[in-house]
Amino acid sequence: MVNNNHIRRYILGETEVRKQSSLKQSITLKFIDSKDFYCLNNSYLVHKYLLDISSSSDEESFKYYISQFGIILETFQKETSIETISVNDKIDKDLSCLIKQIKSDTMF
Repeated sequence: MVNNNHIRRYILGETEVRKQSSLKQSITLKFIDSKDFYCLNNSYLVHKYLLDISSSSDEESFKYYISQFGIILETFQKETSIETISVNDKIDKDLSCLIKQIKSDTMF
């Protein structure tokens, strides 16, 4: 059961993305870079953002956003990550392909 009173909003430039959380708040993410990735003959523009709350230590993370799916990947220190495995209750082959490519791309 999802409690709609517990929403975290990430502000990505002009795009607002919501994520379930235990707090209701807005957090501005810093844009880092964009890159095109290709999966199953489809092209996707991935935007990379940094979350860095100055009043907290060791919470830094990168979020990877695609307009078709939203935030699909969040990476933390020591190779820890949160991955989106389905969108609207549908598993998408491109989604898993994109996550693999992003995680293996050491320059992005």
